[in-house]
Amino acid sequence: PRAAAMAGDGAVPKAVESALRSLGFSAQEARSGLESVDWQSSPSTQDALATALKALGRK
Repeated sequence: PRAAAMAGDGAVPKAVESALRSLGFSAQEARSGLESVDWQSSPSTQDALATALKALGRK
């Protein structure tokens, strides 16, 4: 995904996508959540997941 290309090796976006999928989000929803993260700020997995969840309406 485009988000992974913006985050170095892509490990954090992959981990966040996996976590979102494990929480029951569809692949499309997970991608939408990933797109809400500011990857240029190099967020931690936890911060990126929190941002994605907020964007998807779950806190």
